[in-house]
Amino acid sequence: MNRWAGLFRWHRMQKEKEKEEEKTEEETEEKKEKEKKEGGKNGVKTAEVKLKLNWKDWTVDPSSEFYFAWLQIMVFPILYNWVIIICRTCFDAIEQKYLSVWLAIDYISDLFYVADIIIRVRTGYLEQGILVRDLALLRTRYLRSARFRWDLASLLPTDLLYLRLGVHCPLVRVNRFLRTPRLSEAFDRMETRTSYPNTFRISKLMLYIFVLIHWNACLYFALSAYIGFGADRWVYPNISDPVFASVRRQYFYCFWFSAQIFTTVGDTPLPHREEEYLFMITDLLIAVLVFASIVGNVGNVITSLRDRDNVFFPNHELVKAYLRSHRISRELRGRVNGWYQHLHINRKITRENEILEQLPITLRTEIAVSVHLPTLCKVTIFQNCETSLLEELVLKLTPQVYSPGEYVCRKGDVGHEMYIIKEGKLAVVADDGVTQYAVLGDGNFFGEISILNIKGNKSGNRRTANIRSIGHSDLFSLSKEDLTDVLSEFPAAKRLLEEKGRQILTKMGMLEEPGPEDGPGEERKTETRVERVEDKLNALHTKLARLMAELESSASKMQRRTTFKEPRPGPQALPACEKARRSKGGIAGRSRYDTELPGTGRLQPALAHGIALSISVAIAAGVSGGHMNPAVSLGAAISGGLNVFLLVPYWAAQFCGGLVGAGLAKDSTGSHLHVVTPKSAFLLRDESEAFSRPVRVQAVSSHADFLNATGGAFTSIRTSEQVPGALVAEIVMTFYLVLTVCMTAINTQSKTPLAPFCIGLTLTIGILGGGGVSGACLNPARALGPAVVANYWPYHWVYWVGPLVAAVMVGLVLRLLLGDPGIRLVMTEETSA
Repeated sequence: MNRWAGLFRWHRMQKEKEKEEEKTEEETEEKKEKEKKEGGKNGVKTAEVKLKLNWKDWTVDPSSEFYFAWLQIMVFPILYNWVIIICRTCFDAIEQKYLSVWLAIDYISDLFYVADIIIRVRTGYLEQGILVRDLALLRTRYLRSARFRWDLASLLPTDLLYLRLGVHCPLVRVNRFLRTPRLSEAFDRMETRTSYPNTFRISKLMLYIFVLIHWNACLYFALSAYIGFGADRWVYPNISDPVFASVRRQYFYCFWFSAQIFTTVGDTPLPHREEEYLFMITDLLIAVLVFASIVGNVGNVITSLRDRDNVFFPNHELVKAYLRSHRISRELRGRVNGWYQHLHINRKITRENEILEQLPITLRTEIAVSVHLPTLCKVTIFQNCETSLLEELVLKLTPQVYSPGEYVCRKGDVGHEMYIIKEGKLAVVADDGVTQYAVLGDGNFFGEISILNIKGNKSGNRRTANIRSIGHSDLFSLSKEDLTDVLSEFPAAKRLLEEKGRQILTKMGMLEEPGPEDGPGEERKTETRVERVEDKLNALHTKLARLMAELESSASKMQRRTTFKEPRPGPQALPACEKARRSKGGIAGRSRYDTELPGTGRLQPALAHGIALSISVAIAAGVSGGHMNPAVSLGAAISGGLNVFLLVPYWAAQFCGGLVGAGLAKDSTGSHLHVVTPKSAFLLRDESEAFSRPVRVQAVSSHADFLNATGGAFTSIRTSEQVPGALVAEIVMTFYLVLTVCMTAINTQSKTPLAPFCIGLTLTIGILGGGGVSGACLNPARALGPAVVANYWPYHWVYWVGPLVAAVMVGLVLRLLLGDPGIRLVMTEETSA
């Protein structure tokens, strides 16, 4: 009891000190106000200087208050044009009676439109997060935008049509509607700035509905005038009747009629004419959309309100369902319901962190500081601390609400947090729960000593009293873990807080005096122990680094041992043809058949191509002739074996086949282990470099495998010096291939059933003989597909020009010398006879 009495005396002393400080602050403020009054004259002059603006460099910030106010002003001229133009067009009496007023307002709104363009020219924009204020850049950006064209179109002087159509034709100003996007921008800004967005959304929806009904009312009156007033019950009654003759009655009747249609009340007269039926059908369709938009917007508003309540307050329905399912007592359920009722009635928010978690940390900190920092500064141990420390602690405060009679903490409990009273009354009670020792009010705090772990605290960081809420109390809690995390970054503040905590414990008589063994010597022993632990940790780190280095070294040694070296052939072991070929072409002159995987020389692809072509020609000869080569088709067309009009479809089919085949070949070649030998290292620059490299095993990707394997892109030509030889090789080999096809399969005198075998054998010989020079493509479609799939185009034209030139040569030879007498141009059937 004496301890608590001493504590409360100390608190009263602290409050008296605070009052004295407030008085001194008030006196200093009064002095400052007097100084301001005396220096008022000088301040006027400085203000006049500040008000002077350089209009040449004046720009508008799109996030400023001026820009927002200007958008609000632009709402009125835009809405004026939307409402009044159609009204003046359909109601002649309104147009003629107030013509001077309408013309004046028309041109005032045009002035606002012009001013809006000027402001848009000077409105800045963000580039890389920085507001651009350069007038030249702003002008260029606006004048080149589509927005400027629409704004300019909305200000075209269509009023000059008054000279031809008459001044009572306001419909010529319909281009003013093109400024409507400015209205949408204003409404969007207002919705984001208002504190009541749901109410604004409903008001905006009602405004849109009013404009729609207004337009429909004007069109209804115009249609009634076109059909004839009073012609039937559906149109507007006869205006000769004094009851329906006034302009006010005309507008209100038409507006009421349109509102009935759009609200689908159904109490409208039945139409009698086709025009009336069409008008009603259109209105009913629009009415369905209007009704759907109203229901949707109202539903969205209700949903947003419910979501807002769920964010601000805990979900009461879930808790009530949980209590019912577990058969909680009625008394406890009443306490829970009372707690929720208190939250909703008094608008208490307990989920501040979840509400503000979407904001940046800086804004969240500023909000928390402005809301909770005054409360935190009342805590004695946090007074005179660093501002940054308090800002960090403010983010850790958690609001809590306690019901009447609820215990905040009990005597003997381990303290894990401290509490700051924001609002309400709490009582320090005895163990019987009735006797009150003291009452804590707004601004008081407790439990601050238990979270500091002060050495020598007799209570051992346990609660020393029972504290119970008298009524509904709002508290902030600061956990021990949060305080420890924050103080780890502020060691000076930690020492200061511990010193203040020792002072408080000393005044309360709850701090043990240090014994003779607990002097500077004990602190030195602790420091030496810490240093030893740090030295051992550093040694362990060093050993670990050495072990990691040894592991990497052993791994690299094992990798080198797993590689094997191919015996280097001497110059005497090489055959003479190989020496000649290397001396001439070197590695650059190798064909794609020399770069295959081990076991695939030039014979294997030659036989594969030849046999595959023989089988394909034998299968397709009776269907399409089995060309499969644009050069063969061209030679056949020139020699008369193919209709010229079928040449393009044949080529299209052949090129598509080449692309599909190349794609399938690439997809079918997967990654595998590729033994790279000096023979297959065709990418090396020098022969000696190729044979000096050790054999290695590496993974070849599907793309690289496709380039290297049979069926890949042609990479034989690597320098411009090889182009003439490759081009001649392609012409000669394709010449023999096309000639074989035409003579064995097309020419009637030399046609033979062995044509597929002859064609395949010719291709095989061509690959064996010319594969080392050009790659033995002999087929433009065969070259195009792999080049597209592999994206390899160097010297690709050689494989088009060579085969096509050879095809033309074969066609000319057949037409002039070797062809049937019926197709020859020189030695025809008549001359031979």
